[in-house]
Amino acid sequence: MKHIAPVVIVSGLIVGSFAFPGCVSTAHKMNEVSVGMTKAEVVAKLGNPDSTRANQGAEYLIYRLRDHIEIDPIKAQNAGEEYFVRLKEGRVEAYGKVGDFGSAK
Repeated sequence: MKHIAPVVIVSGLIVGSFAFPGCVSTAHKMNEVSVGMTKAEVVAKLGNPDSTRANQGAEYLIYRLRDHIEIDPIKAQNAGEEYFVRLKEGRVEAYGKVGDFGSAK
């Protein structure tokens, strides 16, 4: 039985890590974005946006990212803030939290 317990614990940890995939910090991904990147490059770094918007010739890719690790799975579902990537002529012109620079409202 001594050999079974570590396997159960390890497999329990592995299962547990997949049970709450939204609990990890993700805001650091914005550090991979830079002015001048193409939309395809942004999507390759950040994944598909949670939503998109367009306003006055600019396209906005909106991402819901978390700046901390949330242990509680109920809170993790609603955790995070909106971050935007503003594209003009297909290239990143600005990025940050929604409301930064007064540009994504």
